Amino acid sequence: MTAARSPRPGPRRCRDAPSIPRSDVPLESVLGNDTSMLDAALASGAQLISTDFPQIGMSARYDSDYVAELPGGGPARCNPVNAPPGCRNLRLER
Repeated sequence: MTAARSPRPGPRRCRDAPSIPRSDVPLESVLGNDTSMLDAALASGAQLISTDFPQIGMSARYDSDYVAELPGGGPARCNPVNAPPGCRNLRLER
């Protein structure tokens, strides 16, 4: 008699997948210019942050100047949690 094989692992469920932090949910964050969620996501070293307000002026329809952008305004940055000491933000854009 052969030993029973354990079942193959199935696809990962959504709850097991890494999440993408949001910077502006609920909308009250934008209305009150509350950047605490954005600040927490940036401090965590998140590689991707989801937002509906990536540029200055996009929240103007809510009479707000909220914008969720990386420090320095660039499209990429070195991970503040685990980047090597020589990492330079400008090199990431090339």
